[in-house]
Amino acid sequence: MPGAQGRLGSLNARITTTAGLLLVVFLGTAGLAIEHVFRDTTQASLQDALKSRIFMLLSAADLDGPGTRMVPESLQEPSLYVPDSGQYAQIFNESDAVVWRSRSMLGLGVESPAHPDVGQFLFEQSESSTGEPLFCMSYGVEWETEGQPRARRYVVQACETRLRFNEQVGRLQRRLWSWFGFLTALVLLVQTFILRWGLRP
Repeated sequence: MPGAQGRLGSLNARITTTAGLLLVVFLGTAGLAIEHVFRDTTQASLQDALKSRIFMLLSAADLDGPGTRMVPESLQEPSLYVPDSGQYAQIFNESDAVVWRSRSMLGLGVESPAHPDVGQFLFEQSESSTGEPLFCMSYGVEWETEGQPRARRYVVQACETRLRFNEQVGRLQRRLWSWFGFLTALVLLVQTFILRWGLRP
């Protein structure tokens, strides 16, 4: 019966289209949620690494020392000795003047951060003088020196390039959406076959 077959074909098309749209919306939402969780988790891990670097600097620093020798050359962080390594550190005094910076910042500058309170961390995005995008963690500290009338304030800052973070997120996005695209196409194909078989007169 041509009329019945036409109605079944039209019903099949409507069901397939509706189910396909729902599948795309569902998988798209799930993909965005996974991407968001991965981005947040990766950024949180990066923040922890920057905090650890700041504590390492504070444990080794002698802020009573002269200028560039405030931090010894024996830090357990090889990347801070390699110019343009993507991992940087510096210390500012209360006048925003740099009193120490890592060798990795040779020929490189990073703006002083907004002043965090003593004992507080401040995480922000910044840029180097060459335009390199950075994640920076800053920590406010007070340093008491014998013979000084008052404690001196410093800001210890650790930075890392955002390029690695962007590469990690980019790799996840490509893999995630490739798999979701393949899965969507496969499910739609199977669904179309089942509908055609189930609605066959």
